[in-house]
Amino acid sequence: MAVTVPSEEQEFSARLDELEHDARAAARFTYAAATLDHLRSRRPSLTAALERDADFWDTVLGALQTASVAAVARVYDPRSEVVSADRVLKHAIAHAPTLFSRPALQARLARRLPVREAAEESLSAHEPTVADFAALRASLDRHGALYASAIGPIRHELFTELDGSFLMDTLALFQTVQRADFERLALFPLSLHGALRRLFHDGRKPEPEIPPSDIARLIADPMHARDGGAWEQSYMVRDAWRFLTGLERTDAAEEKRGREFGED
Repeated sequence: MAVTVPSEEQEFSARLDELEHDARAAARFTYAAATLDHLRSRRPSLTAALERDADFWDTVLGALQTASVAAVARVYDPRSEVVSADRVLKHAIAHAPTLFSRPALQARLARRLPVREAAEESLSAHEPTVADFAALRASLDRHGALYASAIGPIRHELFTELDGSFLMDTLALFQTVQRADFERLALFPLSLHGALRRLFHDGRKPEPEIPPSDIARLIADPMHARDGGAWEQSYMVRDAWRFLTGLERTDAAEEKRGREFGED
């Protein structure tokens, strides 16, 4: 027998999925770029390997930084046609009584759990209050203001006004932004999505987690164990570290290959 899902629930679920997609993209692009930038300036042997193909790696870094701006912009963009964090939160607030009631949660749980277990789980569910959403709204507004002041101008220049020196402009623009600010903007969407997802699917109080953001600490201990697995940026830092440090181990072979092709 087919289960009818309320339209407002379908819409919220779709918007939540979009937010997850954009949040993961923002974290991936930002921390792939951060790992490359951090390691190449602190590991002499890797620096030497990257300098042999400097134009390529500058292009990679510029592309990653540009992609990270685009992903972050989708989260904080106030335009109506973009499925931004603001639209997801507004939908949650507007439909809170029906989306997050215990009966609604029980119906969702019953789609993946035995009926009795779903009923028991829903009994202890948190039904969000005005204060819960006010806290989420205040946090999103703070990050939105930071985006408007720190990243909005970069987005405008990257996608509307750059001349032919695109690569150098991209790298130069990023020097004007505090890394900590960009990391906050890139990771907050993961926190917001996680809080709304746990509320929607598990009936948990919507309290955003604070993700690990310091690139040096992530490189030293990338996986940062937590309930539900590691953070998105943790996987990216681990994978980027593996790839980039692998270049150090193959540098001698690459130099030999270059000599065989008569390269200086």
